[in-house]
Amino acid sequence: MLNKKLPQAVPEAMPYIRRNVLFQWLSMLCGITAYGVLALVSSQLILERSFTGLGFRLCILAAALFGRWFFTLRAVQASAGASESAKRTIRKRLLAKLASLSWDESSAWNTSELVQLAGEGTEQLESYFASYIPQFFYALLAPLTLFVITLFLNVPAAFALLLCVPLIPVSIVAVQKFAKKLLAKYWGQYTTLGDSFLENLQGLTTLK
Repeated sequence: MLNKKLPQAVPEAMPYIRRNVLFQWLSMLCGITAYGVLALVSSQLILERSFTGLGFRLCILAAALFGRWFFTLRAVQASAGASESAKRTIRKRLLAKLASLSWDESSAWNTSELVQLAGEGTEQLESYFASYIPQFFYALLAPLTLFVITLFLNVPAAFALLLCVPLIPVSIVAVQKFAKKLLAKYWGQYTTLGDSFLENLQGLTTLK
């Protein structure tokens, strides 16, 4: 599911990815705290009809909501940092590779394909580093955290959730295979369109 060569090719993006996963996890903990406190406050007001310690619980709720907003914002910033770092590094390496090619080697490359690699291909790898990798690790970390927390509340429910965890990577693999087939078809059509466009441009000078 993960291509080990890509993270190794862009090590500059890995600190941003780790921060992204950490901030998403902290945001989830703040969300759990907020929902738990909200449940306690609702139970206190509706069932117990008591206001004892209500102000303290509301302060905790406000702090948890602020923490969730803050860590979500930092996760988005880390995602943007990974995206920018990956895009910059990949384009630099692509241009450096093209500059190092000899005339015979460079003539073997299709011009439209090179343009697509520098443009659309880089954008797709940007999404891979900014969204897919952090979300993949977060999708593994979040269920384990919820399992530990739910274990103190309801043991059967905790194990039922744990048994459903494998459905996450299975669904990711299924979507990835479908997207790979669709992308291969789309990429071929896109390259063909680029060839046709360049051929028409080159024909304009001959026509003139």
